[in-house]
Amino acid sequence: MPQQEAVWLFLTALKHRRDTTRRLFEMAKTEPTLVTTYIASLPDNWQHRDDPEVDLLKRLHALALTTIAERAASVG
Repeated sequence: MPQQEAVWLFLTALKHRRDTTRRLFEMAKTEPTLVTTYIASLPDNWQHRDDPEVDLLKRLHALALTTIAERAASVG
């Protein structure tokens, strides 16, 4: 594969991942129960798995819980 094509493919994949991550964080802010429901469906030991996505899930879960708490405080 030519270098220019390889660089283009890598940058395209990186941009796609960034866009997806951005959408996931926006979802955690606007629809936090989607994130918490998904987390609740995972096995009990999900936080201890050797998986690169675990850190992302932890960050999304924390943001979703914070958003839920902030909404409850503003209503309460």
